[in-house]
Amino acid sequence: MRYNITLKVFFTLLSCIFVSCSSDTPTEPEEPGSPFNLIFNVENGALKFEVWSATANELKYGYNEIGFKVFNNGVEQKNGYVIFNPIMYHGIGGPSHAMPVRDKFLYNNETGLFHGYVVFLMYDTTAFFAVDYNYNNSFFIDSVVFQIGFNERSQIKVWDNFVTEKTYVLTLLSPLSPGKGQHDFELMLHSTDDMMSYEEVNNAEMFIEPKHSSGAGSVNNLNPVSTGGAKYLGRINLDKTGLWQITDSISYNGLTLTKTPPPKFTFNIN
Repeated sequence: MRYNITLKVFFTLLSCIFVSCSSDTPTEPEEPGSPFNLIFNVENGALKFEVWSATANELKYGYNEIGFKVFNNGVEQKNGYVIFNPIMYHGIGGPSHAMPVRDKFLYNNETGLFHGYVVFLMYDTTAFFAVDYNYNNSFFIDSVVFQIGFNERSQIKVWDNFVTEKTYVLTLLSPLSPGKGQHDFELMLHSTDDMMSYEEVNNAEMFIEPKHSSGAGSVNNLNPVSTGGAKYLGRINLDKTGLWQITDSISYNGLTLTKTPPPKFTFNIN
């Protein structure tokens, strides 16, 4: 990112002059069957970025599947990539850190978008985010300040491993609000050693254990396996109403990454 905190404050005050961020009524994309909706535009002169989401009607705490349309002088760009790397600032002069995000959003012909994801690790009304919109390292809209919404269903687990000297981020993708029965159990795993850049961790081994508040477990669960792009897919069976905890022990190249006890996800089944 090519600015400091002083520039961000200046940009915030003058954003209505230099950059237009508008929130439009969500519209259906042209591509049939696409789940994406337009959530807002960012414009500066002849350059416009449309921000689309398949997750919500705004950027939110947790996992966001998003995409971009890029227009220069009214002409839509469909080659190359978009870089979108938001930084969270905890007050002026306070600490800052990045988010797990696709390193390059490549154009996807099926969605008609430069397609990828971002995981917003925290929700804090006293903090703010800023980002440069970058198309092909050729066109930029710099230092755009924004906020995110809160998603009470999101679950993210973060821990340090002193052997690898890395911090790990385990993000729940689904289910977010499960009912009684069997569900796909999808997660993302990232690592970082500086909180400013994140690596997608693929081909780790995961071992899950669903446990009901009564002490009972369940059968027909499948440990999540790597499907690429930091994603892991398994299966859980929440066969009783009440409180469930799903622990996830993770190893990579023979080394245990998780702490004892391992991270756990909680579901209250009605």
